Amino acid sequence: MIRNGQPYLPIHYMHSPLLTNSRQSAINIIQRNSALINPFKEGDYLTPAGLHVLIEKLCIENPKKAIGYRAAIAIISSELANNPNLIVATLQGAANKQESVHKTMREIQNDAKYCLLSNVEFNKNNPCDIHHIEGQSEAPEFADDPKNLIPLTSTIHRAYHSWVNENELDISRATLKFFAKISGYRTDLI
Repeated sequence: MIRNGQPYLPIHYMHSPLLTNSRQSAINIIQRNSALINPFKEGDYLTPAGLHVLIEKLCIENPKKAIGYRAAIAIISSELANNPNLIVATLQGAANKQESVHKTMREIQNDAKYCLLSNVEFNKNNPCDIHHIEGQSEAPEFADDPKNLIPLTSTIHRAYHSWVNENELDISRATLKFFAKISGYRTDLI
């Protein structure tokens, strides 16, 4: 997004410069540092200056990753300086991909009758959420692949994501199977 000539970077795609494996981990870092970066945010977007401020704080907190953090910021700065229209094209491509993802998710949700893990029937008390088996940031090429999407109850879906965040895990088939196993749910359909 560009506003008043200033580029804003989508927060949901900060996992690379923040050196995390998942979008959720990056969002957690941003939330933990919200007081620091709020002046640089607009909705779900952050200015490059806000990213610089956050990166510098992370460099102080984790000196072993400082070179990686600064390299990521240098690459982003260089790309923005050399290709001012790059951010517009990137955002358009991301919007098109998200539209495809949402369409596929709606189709699966409309056809879903039961939760794949608990076998509970969906209704207004047990609404259906669609979950990416391999996370969108871990495997973006599968984000709109129906074979990578499964119907879960909202309760199970939220519990899984909470468990993943608490244990700082990636969203993957392996973590979903392990969660299902320790929670007493089916694993044969994953």
